[in-house]
Amino acid sequence: MRNFEAIPEIRAYHESAEFRNKPIFTPGAPYKFPVQEQRITPNPSIEGKVVIAYWMMQGRAEPIIKLAKYTKLPFEFKGYTNPADWQADKAVLKHLFPNVPYIKTGETVMCETDAIVIQVCALANREELLGRNNQELVQGAAVRGVVKDILNDLFGLYFNPNWQTEQAKVLEKCAGRLKRLEKFAAGKKFILGNDLVLADFFLYQILYFLSKMGETILSPYPNLLNFMRNFEAIPEIRAYHESDEFRNKPIFTPGAPYKFPVQEQRVAKTSSSCCNLS
Repeated sequence: MRNFEAIPEIRAYHESAEFRNKPIFTPGAPYKFPVQEQRITPNPSIEGKVVIAYWMMQGRAEPIIKLAKYTKLPFEFKGYTNPADWQADKAVLKHLFPNVPYIKTGETVMCETDAIVIQVCALANREELLGRNNQELVQGAAVRGVVKDILNDLFGLYFNPNWQTEQAKVLEKCAGRLKRLEKFAAGKKFILGNDLVLADFFLYQILYFLSKMGETILSPYPNLLNFMRNFEAIPEIRAYHESDEFRNKPIFTPGAPYKFPVQEQRVAKTSSSCCNLS
């Protein structure tokens, strides 16, 4: 039952009013069900509204947003466009090391991306995304480490005023890691197999960034391109990608020197002073 109810389409239907508003059996029948279904209920550990905050762009927070969308965790996105607004919130945020992105659940605040994605899985009752066994835990963490190295190199390029002369060097550096990921992804639907794990959300994001840096950058990596297609075909991800919520967020801060040659977002310009990402 748990496996069946975890199927995204079944879970979505079970959470809908269409399903909830139908009684199990005709109300005119003599039998009364002693355990009247409540269907799928929110995690009782969620106390108060869930807010995920970051700059008004994809950046480092997008894997978190996609994870929350996929797990159907109700949340509000707070997108900062003015550094002064973030500094004002930062001063009163109840956390020893306040930073963005952060997640706020009631009065509980958690920062740092790795901690936030674990919190999202816990709040959504989807701990299996952390890894279904020790092998998935270890392999998923290894993939996320490689992805983080690539992401740091890309962010360094995006902030580099000489990015046009440095891009080839950065992409060459990334190529070694991408080749290993390409080999690891061979014959798999997602990066560890047929089931999603946290690493998939982070891997997809760096591949998305690279795809917007040039139309042929990922051509040498057919397995990774197949992974991207499989990830984008997930109903929750496809619906999010088709939404204005996604389309109205730039890939990176408009104030950065780097300009994506394959920019698909249709957005109004925001203050060029955003963002220092800290």
